[in-house]
Amino acid sequence: MPNGQRRAGRGLRLVSSIVPITALLSTAPGCAVTLRGIIEAPEGSARLRLLDGRSLRLLAIGPAGGLDSLDGAWVEVEGQRTLGTVRVAWWTVTEGPHGFPAYVGVLQAFGSQLGIEDRGSGATLLLDDAAVDALWPARGRLAVLEGYIDGPHRLHVTWSKVVDDAGAEAR
Repeated sequence: MPNGQRRAGRGLRLVSSIVPITALLSTAPGCAVTLRGIIEAPEGSARLRLLDGRSLRLLAIGPAGGLDSLDGAWVEVEGQRTLGTVRVAWWTVTEGPHGFPAYVGVLQAFGSQLGIEDRGSGATLLLDDAAVDALWPARGRLAVLEGYIDGPHRLHVTWSKVVDDAGAEAR
């Protein structure tokens, strides 16, 4: 067999072994990641702006949904990253859009008081009276509350957002 034909045969074998590897990588679920950044959702499509300036598209469905309603909040997300997209499995807000600490949880009635079990710390926090009046109709829904602690397990709310995704639940 001439030398040129032998090289062509090796090249074809190399290409034929690369094709299945490429197909396998393109269908792989991606790498598990934990990322921190700020939510940008100008048109309802959530993106995560990382500290280095890169922006990643977020797909948050089911219990992880609702990120598109948190424009301007600093978050931590966990999920699977594939190219420029992150499929979010879990998220929490670390800082609200106004710079105060943020707390995330399902609004729960405790008698005539309203509170949340913060998904970041696990602490149960009772809301101040003004927040109770404003958020009472949203009982049972996931909310992000920004504010400060002003007593034992008492949260003074300076900003609140009930997460748009009705299927979202605290984890």
